[in-house]
Amino acid sequence: MTFSDGALLAGAILFIFGSIWTLISLYDWFQDKKLLRTGARTTGIITEAVTYPDEDDVNTGQYKFIADYKTENNETRYVKSRFASRSPEEYLHKEVSIIYNPVNRHHARFEKDISIKRDVYLYITLTVIGIVLILIGVFL
Repeated sequence: MTFSDGALLAGAILFIFGSIWTLISLYDWFQDKKLLRTGARTTGIITEAVTYPDEDDVNTGQYKFIADYKTENNETRYVKSRFASRSPEEYLHKEVSIIYNPVNRHHARFEKDISIKRDVYLYITLTVIGIVLILIGVFL
């Protein structure tokens, strides 16, 4: 395999991976922006910590958090955090701000979990590197 072939192969892989994850991240980003604009705000209590990425594997050392909150109709719901931590004691039983969609019960976030940048920039960078490697592979 020549350098050009390797660059072409690596570029294609990075381009495909980066493009797919860019689209997924952008969709998620726009959903979060809409939730920030139109969602209802409330306060929840972190009631549980579950291991991450596998909820059944207590040896991972990372925890995500589950908060219970009440909607404007006094319905109790829960939401899982996006962030992970090694010390569950730091967050358990703390109040957190929650933004939720009153119509779609599955669309809720910890307010601090919503990041406008998110991973979009990383995936766009991978896509651009993939394009550059493809061009190197084609023209060298």
